[in-house]
Amino acid sequence: MKKSSIRTFLIFGLLLALLARQPVFAAETMPASEEKQTEEAAVTTSEESSTKEELNTQVKQDSFSESTEVKEKTAKEKKKQKDKKKKEKKRNIEAPEETVKKAPVMVPEVKKQLQKELKELNSERSSLVHAQEIHKAITKLYRKLEIISAQEALPLEVLLTGVKKENTTAADYNVNQELSAVAVLEKGTLDTYLKDYTFGTQGSMSVLNAVKEDQVIQLKPYLDQQLKETGQSLKKRKKRQKKLEQQIIEKEKEIANLKADKDRVFSPTNLLEPSNLSVPEIQDMLKGTALEEQASAFYKCEQEYGVNAVAVMGIAIHESAWGTSRRAREDNNLTGYGVTSDSAKGINANTKEQNLLMTAKLLKEKYLVPEGIYYWKTPSLIGVNYHYCVGDEWAAAVTNYGYQLMEKLK
Repeated sequence: MKKSSIRTFLIFGLLLALLARQPVFAAETMPASEEKQTEEAAVTTSEESSTKEELNTQVKQDSFSESTEVKEKTAKEKKKQKDKKKKEKKRNIEAPEETVKKAPVMVPEVKKQLQKELKELNSERSSLVHAQEIHKAITKLYRKLEIISAQEALPLEVLLTGVKKENTTAADYNVNQELSAVAVLEKGTLDTYLKDYTFGTQGSMSVLNAVKEDQVIQLKPYLDQQLKETGQSLKKRKKRQKKLEQQIIEKEKEIANLKADKDRVFSPTNLLEPSNLSVPEIQDMLKGTALEEQASAFYKCEQEYGVNAVAVMGIAIHESAWGTSRRAREDNNLTGYGVTSDSAKGINANTKEQNLLMTAKLLKEKYLVPEGIYYWKTPSLIGVNYHYCVGDEWAAAVTNYGYQLMEKLK
């Protein structure tokens, strides 16, 4: 082969190789409508993808936010508990812890006093009941005498005019019998009159003119006065009677609960240990102070809520300066209940007794039992001090007042 032919062949082969390496283009162009649909589909796919990404991002953010809130709340609670413990650790509350016990030497004297008080209460109640019975009897008497008055054509005053029996020939049994029914209840003046005088038609004006003045008596003014006295303030009388009946029940319980075989106790480390004191013993311990009249209230604090009466007395003494403080006098607040500062109004009551019972209830439910919100380690005065008072000396002061009270007990 000639050299020129070979050269031509090589050049032709090189050109073919170069053509093979060029990109291949589509033979036909895509229609406009299909191209638009393709673009819209691409946009939709892009938007859906974007929305999913945004939702995923929002979920992640919400989850992160909730997680952060929980963490922050947990952190705050931990900090609160830590601060509380830190605060408690910083306090230096100290107080005597010795328990004081005394034999019940006053019991015979107390029992005698309580029985006397019970007798007086029963006597007053009987008087009220008796007065009501007399009032009813006189009212009934007047109704019957009005019937007799109409039958005999004589005024009521004449029927109730008595003539000495030696000046009459016979008794008017109708009137005298009705008067006797009242006399049985009245048991006094009226009974004496019936023994010496005859009442009814025997006391007519013709008879009255024939006898001396000292042989005649007019009974109606006396009965009117009795009716008035026994009928005054019936509502008030019934209210008093109801109160007396309640007091009688309470006094009978006091006598039954004298606990003659138990020591009188004050334990500053266990305020739920009963003192076993009676009202007269508490009165003796508070004698001469402004708190003496609240003896029955201190007794109820122990009976109703199980809080040692000496401890409640100690709190009242400390918080109210033996019942003489302004809050005690003006607000009936003897225990500093709800008083967090000098300017605080406090949680007051209508009576001092109510304040004491409210305090005993608060102590029992929130301070002296493990499930109580303010319970601290033991049902002691030191434990109560941690949340009842900001001062660290409170428990010691109350304890010492308790000791003073026990010294006064016979």
